[in-house]
Amino acid sequence: MERSRQIDEVLDAALACEPADRAAVLDACCGDNIELRREVERYLDHLGAVEGFLAAPPAALAARYVAEAQEIAGGHRYIGRRIGNYRLVRQIGRGGMSRVFLAERADGQFAQQVAIKLLRPGFDSDVDVERFRDERQILATLSHPHIARLHDGGVTHEGLPYLVLEYVEGEPIDVYCAARGLSARARLELLLHVADAVQYAHDRSIVHRDLKPSNILVSAGEGSVKLLDFGLARMLEAGVTGEAPPTRTGHRWMTPEYAAPEQIRDSGMTPRTDVYQLGAVLYELLSGHTPFGDRIGTLYELELAALTEEPTPLGGACRGDVDAIILKALSKRPEERYATAGELAADLRRHLAGHPVVARRRTPIYRARRFARRHRSQLVAAALGALVVGVSVTTLAAERRRAGRVAGRAAIVQTMELAGRGRVERGELEAGFALLQRALVMRRGEADGAAGRGASPSASARPVPSPAHAPTQRGMLFTRPGDVFLMHPDGTHETRITHSPESWNDHAAWASDGMHILLSRAVGGDRAIFVTSVDGSEMVQLTAPPPGWKDEVPVPLDDGVAFVRTSPAGHADIYDVAADGSTISRLTTEGRVHDPAPVPGSQLLAYVSDGDIRVLNRHTGERRRLTNSPTQYKAGLAVSPDGTQIAFTRIDPGRLEQIFVMDLDGTHVRRVSRGDFYDFLPRWSPDGTRLAFTSLRDGTSGVYTMRVDGRDVVDVSRTPASLAMRPGVSVLHVTETLWAWR
Repeated sequence: MERSRQIDEVLDAALACEPADRAAVLDACCGDNIELRREVERYLDHLGAVEGFLAAPPAALAARYVAEAQEIAGGHRYIGRRIGNYRLVRQIGRGGMSRVFLAERADGQFAQQVAIKLLRPGFDSDVDVERFRDERQILATLSHPHIARLHDGGVTHEGLPYLVLEYVEGEPIDVYCAARGLSARARLELLLHVADAVQYAHDRSIVHRDLKPSNILVSAGEGSVKLLDFGLARMLEAGVTGEAPPTRTGHRWMTPEYAAPEQIRDSGMTPRTDVYQLGAVLYELLSGHTPFGDRIGTLYELELAALTEEPTPLGGACRGDVDAIILKALSKRPEERYATAGELAADLRRHLAGHPVVARRRTPIYRARRFARRHRSQLVAAALGALVVGVSVTTLAAERRRAGRVAGRAAIVQTMELAGRGRVERGELEAGFALLQRALVMRRGEADGAAGRGASPSASARPVPSPAHAPTQRGMLFTRPGDVFLMHPDGTHETRITHSPESWNDHAAWASDGMHILLSRAVGGDRAIFVTSVDGSEMVQLTAPPPGWKDEVPVPLDDGVAFVRTSPAGHADIYDVAADGSTISRLTTEGRVHDPAPVPGSQLLAYVSDGDIRVLNRHTGERRRLTNSPTQYKAGLAVSPDGTQIAFTRIDPGRLEQIFVMDLDGTHVRRVSRGDFYDFLPRWSPDGTRLAFTSLRDGTSGVYTMRVDGRDVVDVSRTPASLAMRPGVSVLHVTETLWAWR
């Protein structure tokens, strides 16, 4: 009873305020009571559905539910039915109010396939029929190569209107881009066609209001873009700046993931509403998720984020112009966005052409950089010409000859890098990656030669040390924001490995000999794999990602290093780079891979793909799926020293992230974490009897150890000895993430 009373009181307080203020109210009312807050948020999440239910007349609701049941029971009763001059072949789509069928011309005049859109049973009220007729009238005014055409329309024998539309055989734009691994530039060019179509509608005072990937199809053959579904579109009346006609009582017709703040508030909508949705679609095409889809759970949280939070900049290859364009389109205040889709398209075209964009301040330095990018080939040619002239002039002296050779090799390296990046941009990934690796090895060789070693480029690569079965160093590798540290398993004898937090050193792992450390760190706007000595005195770059790509999570193999390479569009696969960095090969092809974990003493490599744990035999290429629960989040794989068990983290319904252990064949899965805490990134002790992991048990992330059965939990980060090594750092300010234990 006390629990119910608490929930009622907090829920009353939350419902009494505006949606944008509810988070602060919940903070004040719930405090540290996470369970109470979850219960209240669960009720708030269902608020919209409850309001819609109560607002609708009982007779209308009953009719709708009966019609829905009849529709499901009827199955394919519409297939083969003739409507107008067409016969329905099969259902190809279904939305909130309507269904779409593939149909063929049935009057024998000529062969033609079309799409016929019909109202679903139960959606035949005056409001529904009027909305459907509005869509027909809007489509009748549109004739654009990137908008699906209206061929015909009419009324069925039951008196319901229908539309005969152009049949588009294609894929949603996000699926099309992901399936082909399109470059960021190609995705921008596709969206330009969409923006042009939307601007065409804006020129006719039409606002679409439901722009999302499923309403933008791309044909597989020609790559032609078609904008669909004007069911929520509205015409702006002359002299009116945006208030759309009222929609169904109790409903806000929108797709929440792409809805602009004014749609959530149900306030006036203008062409700037479509600009916001175009920005959301572009954000998803380049990142793989919607602006708030990477951190939002409930519908209430999603809408609150759209009203109060700012999207995370994409960074990488999108850092600069593209980020600025997207964030301008996604501004909370409509007046701060582009006024029309045409203005958004114009800025994208400026970026693609190398010109300064409106979304950024046009400083002299920025304008100069854009000029250099537009004229890159001429500048490179001029630089190479200058090198040639310099070499020919300096042939009289031995020192000058040496300088000429160095400059010539540097020019070769630069040319190889440009060629490699060009191949990657054209989709020739493997060839481009190989060129970039060769250029990296040559550049390292030149650096060593300049230091007096005098070795050839191929001989001076300073490779990852050879494999060793008995590591000479043992301990835990962990990170504090930006740097890598080493400590004993009891939390003492801490050593700082890196001293460059601005490079955000992360994903530390022991190399095979136990004397060197693998890690990922920032290189400009990219991330690459490096190898360093235990004292951090020597740092060698091992991989050469193209601009905008990220190399992360290195793990040692018997003949090299495996790591995850992620494209600017978010496609991730595991690659294997040779110990000297000279060769690189792709191990997986799924495009949605993370957390590689080698199986000791074998050619097997465990990893996560499409939500499930799999094992790859690197020798035969055979793959096995160990789990079959793709909807349950899994990560942080680690294989036991004897190669028989896998530790990992998983999120079960109603729980936080927890640690599990299973046998290598996928059987005997058991939860190790005890209690309801955020436990993640498990790592095995060298003898396989304990697990180290990162947890938020004390409010901030710290390192813990426990027995494999979950007992005897020890807080390593907050022992008196470990805290004594960090004067000035209190228990509440410890922020450490475990990565390796050897």
